[in-house]
Amino acid sequence: MTLPYEPTENHHRLRILTAVIYAVFVALTGRLWYLQISRGEEFAQKALGNIIRELPIRAPRGIITDRKGKTLASSRPTFTVTAVPGEMTDPEDTFLRLSRILNRPAEELQEIVQTKKASNYDAVVLQRDLDDDTYLYLIWKQMLMPGIECREDPVRWYPDGKLTAHLLGYPGELNQEELDRYKEQGYRPGDFIGKSGIEKTYESYLRGQDGARRLEVNARGQIQQILGEREPVPGHTLALTLDKEMQKAADQALGSQVGSAVALDVNTGEVLAMVSKPSYDPNIFARGITSEEWQSLINLPTRPLQNRAMSNAYPPGSTFKTITALAGLESGSPVVHYAVHCPGSYRIGRRTFRCWRRHDTVDLNEAIAQSCDVFFYQLGLDIGPDKIAEYARLFGLGSPTGIDLPGERRGTIPDPRWKEEVRGEKWYGGNTANMSIGQGDVQCTPLQMVRVTATIANGGTLYRPYVIRKILAPDGQTVKSFEPVVERKIAVSEASLNAVRHGMRQAVVGRRGTAKRILFTDLTTAGKTGSAEDPPRKAHAWFICYAPYENPKIAICAMVEQGGHGGTTAAPIARAMLERYFHIQGAPVAGGQTD
Repeated sequence: MTLPYEPTENHHRLRILTAVIYAVFVALTGRLWYLQISRGEEFAQKALGNIIRELPIRAPRGIITDRKGKTLASSRPTFTVTAVPGEMTDPEDTFLRLSRILNRPAEELQEIVQTKKASNYDAVVLQRDLDDDTYLYLIWKQMLMPGIECREDPVRWYPDGKLTAHLLGYPGELNQEELDRYKEQGYRPGDFIGKSGIEKTYESYLRGQDGARRLEVNARGQIQQILGEREPVPGHTLALTLDKEMQKAADQALGSQVGSAVALDVNTGEVLAMVSKPSYDPNIFARGITSEEWQSLINLPTRPLQNRAMSNAYPPGSTFKTITALAGLESGSPVVHYAVHCPGSYRIGRRTFRCWRRHDTVDLNEAIAQSCDVFFYQLGLDIGPDKIAEYARLFGLGSPTGIDLPGERRGTIPDPRWKEEVRGEKWYGGNTANMSIGQGDVQCTPLQMVRVTATIANGGTLYRPYVIRKILAPDGQTVKSFEPVVERKIAVSEASLNAVRHGMRQAVVGRRGTAKRILFTDLTTAGKTGSAEDPPRKAHAWFICYAPYENPKIAICAMVEQGGHGGTTAAPIARAMLERYFHIQGAPVAGGQTD
């Protein structure tokens, strides 16, 4: 007889163990399917990424040339050392070794990595512009410092140094805020971006496309073989309106003086020269400026980073009398039609307003030529501040010119409403008197005043100044050309313009003219001097001119801070620019008046 089977306690345990083993087997099988089948390709790529790296090949920025093809900015090769944090097997030892080679504290190098790294496998630039000996020594010792790499990068190069610094600007390394803002455009840690001038405005054209070198590396980050390479694409070439030789002439004539000089083509608005002094060497930014160099620059009382041609506004002094004269002529003021006696001063209410000298009897023509303040006091009081402000604004004063450069000041053209809103004060006759001679609250940039001059010379067409003629692709094909832009044709009569132009011509050739220092034997010129008070310091020296008188081609404005008289300080700068532009030499007439 067979007895019924009764499972024992051991059998129950065996069944439980079997079930557990089966469950574990099913789970492992499912996991293997997930890892190898479902996401196998994804994980394979990640594993491959641990041994395959892309080393960027930096693209050179686009070349910048003057109007005749002379190079103003290009790139030069430089050696760079970088660190990849994720490949450092012993960071402390690596930084100590590197510290001795670069002669920099190890803590400083560690801080750079911690501050600038975006991920463990992004290369962080530790130092640029290594000398040949240091670079070769690093290559030799690289095997002992996993994660340290040396490469050759292009760096911006300005062959003329300070000559075109304010116009061209400079590129600088992206800070964290800029990196966050531009990372979607492909910028990475250690990249450079235009910070000022043309480099900033035309960044999208000047920036090239980086290439890359695919490398196989081992677990220590050491290169095993090169798998492939993608060539970098250089940035576009910018051909400027600038005349390099004329830029040099302005720079040399300004010398060590603090000021600026600008020249425009009167028939297009092209910027032919733009100089600001003192200047700075943009090459120190291109290679990566140190904190000590930066502090030295920004703490200089002469503020060399400022572009005085367009970012600083000053009272224009007697150069503004051209505007007052046009306002008087166009409004039909009787003052412009008769002579005024100048005893050397003029009384308004209880206050006496002085002229810079006694002129006796002068009409409009002689008032411009001799820069008689008394004449313009009376003219300004006759037509009023609103009429002066109206014509000043018609000629572009009080507003940005719209030039394709960053950092332009708009200046100030005051009137009674402005004074009430801004100062909370009433307008008086003395304010009108000061305004009529370009003093008081009138503020203009040299760029604005040269545009006024060009507009008077060309018959009333207000052009927008510009600095780029065309943009060329790396293969030499023209991508974009720039044509003159007319802001407006000013409704001012040819008779009024001729009257002002004749006065400016008499300032050069007249017996008591203030602009005789630009009188040439074989070039006809017209100009206007100015000395803008800046108490308690010396006056700012201004000078505006155009040439040739009969068929104007070029307008110039020169301004020297605390330069005193425009005729003696600023006019020689304009003269040097005219000589270079027209390729002439001519002795100035001695004994000219000053203002």
